[in-house]
Amino acid sequence: MERVYVAIIKGPTEYLPGGTKFEKFEIYQQDLEDFLEDGEEYGDTEEDAIEYYKEEYAAEWGQRWCSVTFLSEAEFNALYNSAKEFFTI
Repeated sequence: MERVYVAIIKGPTEYLPGGTKFEKFEIYQQDLEDFLEDGEEYGDTEEDAIEYYKEEYAAEWGQRWCSVTFLSEAEFNALYNSAKEFFTI
């Protein structure tokens, strides 16, 4: 079972047209198992593994002066659907 998130990336328009980008970010069960098999250097729970992979992803964007916020699919959909009510014509 994979963990699916929406990464909300904000940064300079040189890297992101409009300054914001949304990307699907997935962490697969195999990634979690590999993390846990590698030992306890960064943690020993699935939550530690998820946090590690999120931090790695955010660090890649951070090298381009961008910040990343993660929402679960459910959080993103709830927020998006709520926002649509304000923008309906």
